[in-house]
Amino acid sequence: MATNLMTGIADEILTELGNPTDITTGSIAIWVKSNVGRLNNVVFSGYAITGGEFSPGIDNEEKDILKVMYQAYYYQKKTVDSLGAASTNSVLETDENGMRVRLVNKNEIAKTYIMAKKDAEEQVKYLINQYRINKVRAKSLPGDDYFAWSNVVGQKNLNRI
Repeated sequence: MATNLMTGIADEILTELGNPTDITTGSIAIWVKSNVGRLNNVVFSGYAITGGEFSPGIDNEEKDILKVMYQAYYYQKKTVDSLGAASTNSVLETDENGMRVRLVNKNEIAKTYIMAKKDAEEQVKYLINQYRINKVRAKSLPGDDYFAWSNVVGQKNLNRI
């Protein structure tokens, strides 16, 4: 069953990321609340969060878009963190005498996060496009009177409002 609670969606995001220790459900919930407008812009909806719950209720498709949007944000944040001066140098290997130490290359770690972010952004675009394709509804359908009138007048391209 789909949850409409902001904290429930934040918990799902945390679980899907593999429960990293550097973020919490609360920080994700704040991000979700802050980015509801962005979701509204891409799916042409009018969601709001009142009392920690989406109003109107959010569908699974919109929730999936929101989750992947957070993943792109998370990997962007990890890229910046890995390149910063405060990031730690992890030891990859040492020889048995301790004379040679090989450290993890921060640039390679950042490249990995950048690729993960690009993958998440591509998935967001794909999900948005699929959502728009599947949620499109015709605003006006020609009825029987349209076809009868076009046969009488002899025109096939009548605009009907």
